[in-house]
Amino acid sequence: MAPADKADFIIREMRAGEQAFVVELVLSIWDKASIFKNICDRYNDINGHPWTDAKADQMMAELDKADVVLIGETGGASIAFATLIYDRKYATGLVGHLGVSRDAQDKGLGRKMLRECLARMKRDGMKYARIDTLVQNPRAAHLYESEGFQEIARSIHMFRPP
Repeated sequence: MAPADKADFIIREMRAGEQAFVVELVLSIWDKASIFKNICDRYNDINGHPWTDAKADQMMAELDKADVVLIGETGGASIAFATLIYDRKYATGLVGHLGVSRDAQDKGLGRKMLRECLARMKRDGMKYARIDTLVQNPRAAHLYESEGFQEIARSIHMFRPP
């Protein structure tokens, strides 16, 4: 993987066959911000499956329904992604997932991805933008707040055997 350089960082739409990159990236960075990981940490595997199986399935489903998937690359290497899901009735775009590879973090690339998501939403007619994060992911919350997002609600995720 090429070193992340903000100057040559480009953002483009995902091409056919790049779904595996997105899933691989998610599994490599979502260990501290995954509800599925939290469940497995407490209950072990989910019906015999590790958290990575559930997260991969979730991402594949999201990639199938996303209106736009953006890929960030530098030096020809893909290092970031974001999914956009539109609710046209309410003119609201959701950034479903946004991620930057660990070795490319803390260089402003997540911010560039987020700003491109917002620009794309605006271009595509969305009037509002939504993004969700877990309380256990303060870095993401800080980024979103610094870009003008305001917390509007909190959610509690519960789990137990029946």
